[in-house]
Parts: sequence; C-alpha cells; structure tokens
Amino acid sequence: MSQKINPSIIKIDLKQASGPGPSVIGTVGHRPEEEVKKEQLKPSVIAVSKSNDTAPMAPSALTPRDGNKTPGEVTTQKVAPSKMAGMARKRLPVTFEDVKKAHPGQKEEILEMAYQFVLEIDIQEVVKSSVLLWKTDLQKRYSEKVMELLDCTQNEAIAKTGSQISRVIEILEAIDLRGVCDYGQDGVFAKLIKGANKEFDTPEELLQAEKELKQLTQRLAMQLQALIQLQHNLQTLNAEVLVLSQSIRASGIAASFLSGYLRRKSAELPKIADQFLERSMSLMQTEAQIFENEMAREMQMEHPIKLIGTIQNTVLVMIPDWLGSVGAIRSMLESNKKVTVTQVEEISDWKKKIIKLLN
Repeated sequence: MSQKINPSIIKIDLKQASGPGPSVIGTVGHRPEEEVKKEQLKPSVIAVSKSNDTAPMAPSALTPRDGNKTPGEVTTQKVAPSKMAGMARKRLPVTFEDVKKAHPGQKEEILEMAYQFVLEIDIQEVVKSSVLLWKTDLQKRYSEKVMELLDCTQNEAIAKTGSQISRVIEILEAIDLRGVCDYGQDGVFAKLIKGANKEFDTPEELLQAEKELKQLTQRLAMQLQALIQLQHNLQTLNAEVLVLSQSIRASGIAASFLSGYLRRKSAELPKIADQFLERSMSLMQTEAQIFENEMAREMQMEHPIKLIGTIQNTVLVMIPDWLGSVGAIRSMLESNKKVTVTQVEEISDWKKKIIKLLN
C-alpha cells in the first residue's frame, strides 16, 4: 500500500511577519532583530517532515548521472518509436533486375526511378482502391507548366518589342532618300504630290522620321531587361518540363511492369492489372506529347533571344550610325550642297540591310 503523505506544517512568527526579510519556515519563537537582518537576503527554507510515513521524492529523470548508480536513481534511455496497430505494409517481392529485364533498352536512371515507383505500391491498399488516378499528379504538373510557357509567349515585353520593331521597319521602308535629294529640283505640282503620299521624301518629313526612329531606339533599349528575364524564365520552365518527362516515362514503365506482374502472379487481380495498363498507356501518351512539343518549346525560347540580339546588334548599333549619315545628307541639302547619287545609293543599300536584319 502507498504511504500517506502528511502536509508540511508552516509556522511563522507573527511578531516578525511585517519585517522585510523572507519567511523562515519551521522556526518557532521570537528571534533577535540582528539574526533576522542577517537572513534577509537568504532564500526561504521549506521544512519537510521527516516522519516515516512520508514518501520520498523520486529523483528526476533529467538529472545527469555522476557515473555511480545509486539506489532509486532513474536513468534516461532511448525510446523506440511506437507502432500503430494495423496491418504491416506489404510490398511486391521484386528487384531492380526484374524491372530491367521486363523493359530492356531503357536508360539506367529511368529504370531506377521506375523501380522506386514499383516499391511505393502497397498491395493491401491497391486491392482496396482503384489505381485509375495513380501518378495523375505528374500529368497535372505538366499541364501547369504548359500554361506557364503559354503565358510567357504572351508576355507584354514581347508584344511591345514586336510592335516597336514593326514600326521601325515601316518608317525605314517609307524613307525615300532619292526623293529627298531631288525635292528642290521639282516643280510645284511635284511637291504637292510628294506631300500627299505616305513616304518620307521631303527634308521636313525626313527630319520627322529621324526623331521617331530615335524615340523607338530608346524604347526598345528599355525592353532589354524584361526580355532577358523572360528568356531566363523560359529556360527554367523548359528544364522543369524535361525533368518531369523523365518522371512520367518512369511511371509509365512502372505501371506497365505492375500490370504484367499482377496478371502473372495473381489471378484474383485482373481488374487491378487492367487499370495499371490503362495508366501506363495514358502516361506514355503524355510523355510522347512532351517529345512532340519539344520543337515548339525551343521556338518559344529562341523568340526572346532573337529579339534581344536584334535590339543589341541592329537597333542600338546600326540604326544610330545610319541616322548619323542621313543627318549629314540633310545638312548638306539645307546648305545647298550637292549630294552625289553614289552617296544616296550607299545609304539606301545600308537601309535595306537594316530592314533585312529587323525582319
């Protein structure tokens, strides 16, 4: 029987209760003032009954050991993980060589991944539920990546850059340097016709075209950072799709292996075997779709790269140089200096080369 623990009796000298010092428990009678002052900074002492009917306190399990085990000492020990009640997980008794033999010619890393997928299968759970949704999360992730790639192709930076480059081409094609140089030699009727057409064939119209080309050059330069970030995002997404395609292929191989294995080993699981076969066909079809769209993804990545190169090499380098030559011709005309046909032809050929690079 457990012993009854008597409560400790706390006795306090009422005459000293108003003093600032801590209460001394277990003291009886009047104490001198000098003794009370000495013990003002001492911690309170709790007197514990030492009677035989008081149960001793067990030492703490967190108390460090001094190397010598004493009676009543509690030592700490590692506790094994608890086990939940239920049936043990049952995996298929297959090896990596079994999977490799069933699917020869596949890459080692793909087969290793497929083997891990096979080991994930719990026979008890498979029997209780359908496997028609097995590894559909991989197909869902691929669908999400495709939508992200589509969003990148519809990026605002690409739309703005394409529109601005188209306007640059339109202006360059409309500039008629020969008409500008011949403007002063035509009659009044010819000047009226030039003013009514859509070409830049007068000195005033040429100056207007130069200003707009300079503005477009600055705006295209501002699009560079957005295009570089877009190109990085496309590369990252494409790499993720390629990694995902390996997982999808491996899961298709695993489903095919499981279908054949269950059909051979258990005549009671034909439905499960058929479901794994359906999953294998679906996963393989998804992997084939990824392969077929590889060229489209490469074109998506090349588009911003091409725009970046066009801006850096043509818009920011060749167009300013060309505008400098055009400005020189316009200054010569304003000074009534003669511009040779050779000079006009050289600048015109240069313009055609720029247009070709921009397309």
